[in-house]
Amino acid sequence: MDIASLSMELSQNKVMNQVSTALLSKSLDMAEDLTANVTDMIDTMPTPSASPEGIGTMIDITL
Repeated sequence: MDIASLSMELSQNKVMNQVSTALLSKSLDMAEDLTANVTDMIDTMPTPSASPEGIGTMIDITL
């Protein structure tokens, strides 16, 4: 393997690592935004006592 091709491979690996790191960073940012949105939705849910006549306070599940 000559020096030129080795240099090109190392450069390509460096670029691929930078792209992977950028994508991971973007994914983490999106996950943080999603978590914040879900937390906000949970915080704004009405309490069971606010529901008329207790509607939605019990769940009947059959498997």
